[in-house]
Amino acid sequence: MIGMMGGMIQNAGAMGMKVERVGREKFLDKDGEMSGLVEGRVLVQAFGADTAVILPVLEQIDFRALGRFGS
Repeated sequence: MIGMMGGMIQNAGAMGMKVERVGREKFLDKDGEMSGLVEGRVLVQAFGADTAVILPVLEQIDFRALGRFGS
Protein backbone atom coordinates (compact mmCIF):
# COMPACT_ATOMS: atom_id res chain seq x y z
CA MET A 1 0.00 0.00 0.00
CA ILE A 2 2.87 2.37 0.78
CA GLY A 3 4.41 1.91 -2.67
CA MET A 4 1.08 2.56 -4.33
CA MET A 5 0.57 5.69 -2.24
CA GLY A 6 3.98 7.06 -3.26
CA GLY A 7 3.10 6.59 -6.92
CA MET A 8 -0.24 8.30 -6.46
CA ILE A 9 1.37 11.36 -4.87
CA GLN A 10 3.99 11.61 -7.62
CA ASN A 11 1.34 11.39 -10.36
CA ALA A 12 -1.54 13.17 -8.64
CA GLY A 13 -1.89 15.85 -11.31
CA ALA A 14 -2.13 13.28 -14.08
CA MET A 15 -4.82 11.46 -12.10
CA GLY A 16 -6.84 14.66 -11.62
CA MET A 17 -6.22 14.84 -7.86
CA LYS A 18 -5.39 17.97 -5.93
CA VAL A 19 -2.09 18.16 -4.03
CA GLU A 20 -1.62 20.35 -0.95
CA ARG A 21 1.79 21.10 0.56
CA VAL A 22 2.17 21.03 4.32
CA GLY A 23 5.69 22.18 5.06
CA ARG A 24 7.89 20.00 2.86
CA GLU A 25 5.36 17.17 2.64
CA LYS A 26 2.79 16.62 -0.11
CA PHE A 27 -0.75 15.52 0.70
CA LEU A 28 -3.43 14.31 -1.67
CA ASP A 29 -6.76 16.03 -1.19
CA LYS A 30 -9.50 13.64 -2.28
CA ASP A 31 -12.84 15.27 -1.43
CA GLY A 32 -11.58 16.53 1.93
CA GLU A 33 -9.66 13.39 2.86
CA MET A 34 -5.97 14.25 3.16
CA SER A 35 -3.34 11.52 2.70
CA GLY A 36 0.43 11.89 2.71
CA LEU A 37 3.54 9.76 2.88
CA VAL A 38 6.31 10.87 5.26
CA GLU A 39 9.87 9.70 4.52
CA GLY A 40 8.42 7.20 2.06
CA ARG A 41 7.22 4.91 4.85
CA VAL A 42 4.78 6.59 7.26
CA LEU A 43 1.23 7.08 5.98
CA VAL A 44 -0.60 10.08 7.48
CA GLN A 45 -4.33 10.50 6.89
CA ALA A 46 -6.66 13.22 8.11
CA PHE A 47 -10.38 13.47 7.46
CA GLY A 48 -13.68 14.41 9.06
CA ALA A 49 -13.62 18.17 8.55
CA ASP A 50 -13.16 20.72 5.77
CA THR A 51 -9.69 21.06 4.24
CA ALA A 52 -9.47 24.56 5.72
CA VAL A 53 -9.74 23.00 9.19
CA ILE A 54 -7.50 19.98 8.51
CA LEU A 55 -4.51 21.88 7.04
CA PRO A 56 -3.70 23.94 10.20
CA VAL A 57 -3.84 20.74 12.26
CA LEU A 58 -1.43 18.98 9.88
CA GLU A 59 0.90 21.99 10.07
CA GLN A 60 1.36 21.31 13.79
CA ILE A 61 2.89 17.86 13.17
CA ASP A 62 6.68 17.46 13.31
CA PHE A 63 7.05 15.40 10.14
CA ARG A 64 10.84 15.17 10.49
CA ALA A 65 10.49 13.49 13.89
CA LEU A 66 7.64 11.32 12.63
CA GLY A 67 9.76 10.13 9.71
CA ARG A 68 12.59 9.18 12.07
CA PHE A 69 10.29 7.24 14.39
CA GLY A 70 11.36 3.63 14.71
CA SER A 71 14.63 3.98 12.85
